[in-house]
Amino acid sequence: MKGTAFRDRDNQALHEKKMNESVRMAVSRQNIEFILAHQHDSAEELSSYLHKCKEGLGHVPVQAEVLGGELLTLRFGSWVKALEESGLQDPTGHAAKNFPIERTALFQAEYKRQSALHVQQKKARKNQAAADRRERKSQKKREKNAAAAGDAK
Repeated sequence: MKGTAFRDRDNQALHEKKMNESVRMAVSRQNIEFILAHQHDSAEELSSYLHKCKEGLGHVPVQAEVLGGELLTLRFGSWVKALEESGLQDPTGHAAKNFPIERTALFQAEYKRQSALHVQQKKARKNQAAADRRERKSQKKREKNAAAAGDAK
């Protein structure tokens, strides 16, 4: 099948695009939930949260790596100021840079979760389709038997 590999690459690209979109939406939802839950936190509580994020990641976080990074930026004035006031880093380091969300641990963890969910949903759809086919087949058989029984009378 000459065109199969190309078709499969297209399907894979479409799948990746849909998964990335789904993950971005999930991370955005988590961000909104975090912001709503912590909008009244003090600067000390937010600084403590940044320290916990640093411990969890093993390095000073970039804004995209932290749920509620926008809240911290808004509250402290900028991401660099949030880090400085939390005592985490100088503004010229790795965390002062902003890189794509797709490269963050937050995104990768959500991607894994969404992928597993996708596999489960796909299996469930396949099982449901097979059950529907069996039901249609048995319904046709019942109808055929009923028609044969009606003709025999």
